[in-house]
Amino acid sequence: VPGVSYAWSYDGTGVSILSGQATSSISVGYAANATSGSWSVTPSNLYGDGASRTLAVSVTGVPAQPSVVTGSASVCAGDGGVGYGVTDVPGVSYAWSYDGTGASLAAGQGTNNIAVDYASDTTAGTWTVTPSNGCGDGATRSLAVVVATVPTQPSVVTGSASVCAGDGG
Repeated sequence: VPGVSYAWSYDGTGVSILSGQATSSISVGYAANATSGSWSVTPSNLYGDGASRTLAVSVTGVPAQPSVVTGSASVCAGDGGVGYGVTDVPGVSYAWSYDGTGASLAAGQGTNNIAVDYASDTTAGTWTVTPSNGCGDGATRSLAVVVATVPTQPSVVTGSASVCAGDGG
């Protein structure tokens, strides 16, 4: 509006007006340590100040590192439905990955709990879970997994295929 200037203020911390001060629209920067608060704008002209308007703003950061991963750190090749999890935090999704081979997610990608199928040729590796929300990814949490395999078939059995009763040695 011509002849009107606008005074902007924020009662939280870690916020700066990047452009637009004294206009009806501002561009704002939020620091990593910004706190929630309220924006207030007051219009004024030669005749005085008008009524203020406010907007409450909730500042959210990236999610915190998940809790320790629960589940078995030692599995057998061929096991199915092995469960792993971290404590659920509302508003956070979870991306799971495995750096070995032969492990596949049977259920739960995107959630705090997964079920895993290990193929017969699975190799040892590490499960890593990355939390994320609308602000980005948080720090990861990992669990190393050792994979036990069934013993291999022994070599050919050697010896005499025909023996006499009473023979020894």
